[in-house]
Amino acid sequence: MNCLPQKPISILYVTPYNGPSGANFSLLRLLENLHPEKFRPLIVCPQPAGGMLIEKAEALGVPVIALYMEEWGDMGGKAGGLRRMLAWPKRMMLRASTILNLLRLIKRYPIPIVHTNSVLAIEGAVAAKLANVPHVWHIRDRIGPGGSVQFHFGTEKAVRLIDRLSHTVIAISDYVREPFDYHGAADKTVTIYNSVDLQDFLSVDKHTPKVREEFHISTDVSIIATVGHITPEKRHEDFIRAAIRIHSDFPDTRFMLVGKILEYHQDYYAHLKSLISSLGLDEAVIFTDLRQDIPNILSEIDILVHPRSNEGFGRVLIEAMAAGKPVVTVN
Repeated sequence: MNCLPQKPISILYVTPYNGPSGANFSLLRLLENLHPEKFRPLIVCPQPAGGMLIEKAEALGVPVIALYMEEWGDMGGKAGGLRRMLAWPKRMMLRASTILNLLRLIKRYPIPIVHTNSVLAIEGAVAAKLANVPHVWHIRDRIGPGGSVQFHFGTEKAVRLIDRLSHTVIAISDYVREPFDYHGAADKTVTIYNSVDLQDFLSVDKHTPKVREEFHISTDVSIIATVGHITPEKRHEDFIRAAIRIHSDFPDTRFMLVGKILEYHQDYYAHLKSLISSLGLDEAVIFTDLRQDIPNILSEIDILVHPRSNEGFGRVLIEAMAAGKPVVTVN
C-alpha cells in the first residue's frame, strides 16, 4: 500500500471576465471549496490585469495570469460587425499567441485538467486539445435562437465544436443544456446548478438595517429590487414600467436597481433615467451601482424581481430565496 502523500492536482481555470459577473462569482465559490491539499488552481483571465476576480482570487491564494482573450461568440444576440470583421487577422494572431501561452502553462506546471468558465472563451479548449489533456467546458448562457449568445456559423456547429473540444460539458440549468441535447451532445453534457452558501445569508444582522439607513428608507417602507448589471438584456425598462403601476397604488414603495453601471452602456443608463423622470419616479427609484454586500441588500428588501427572459440560471434568484424573500421572475 502506497502511503506517500499525493501531490495536489493542478487545474487551469480559463475565464473571459476579470470583473464582477455571475460566472466569476460562481468560480470563486468553487475555489473557496476546493480542498487545498488535493487541488492547486490557477486562473487565466483577460488583459488588462486587475479587477474584482484577481483581487478575490489572490486573497484565496490562487495565482492569476492575464492574457489576451476575446469572446468567440456574441453576447446579447449580435453577430458580426464590419469593424470586427476587418480586425479578424489581427485578432486571430493574438488568439493564437494566447493558445501558445496556455500550452506553455499546461506543460510547465504540469496541468492535467483545463476548465473553461464560460461558453464565450475558446482558447483554453483549443490548448487542452493540443496538449491532449481533458477539458471541462462550463456553459452558463443559453446559446442559439432566443438565447443570450449567438454564433455567426450557427448553433449546431457551435455545439459540435464544443463537444469535440471537451471531455465533459457542464450546463448550469436544463434550459442551458437543451441545445446540446438537441444537437447530439447529450452524452457528454451534465446539468450542475449554481449554489450559494446559506451561511452568507443566515449570518446577516437583521436587527441593523444598514442598507435602509444608507439610502434613508424607513423600515415601514417596502423595497422592490432587481439585481444585475445595468444592461439592456436585463430588461430594467420593464422593471421601471411595472414600478409606475405599483407606485400609483403604493406611493411610498421604493424601487432599487442593484448593479454596476457599465461604461459601454451609459446610453442605456441615460435612457432609464429619462424614463424614470418622465414617469415621475425620480424620488422612488434608486440606482445603487455595484455592491459587494448582496446578502445585506437581499435581507432588507421585500421582493426581488428578475425580468430577464433568457437567463441561463440567475444566481440572484436562489440568493433571494436563501434570504427568505419572494421572487418574481420569467419562466
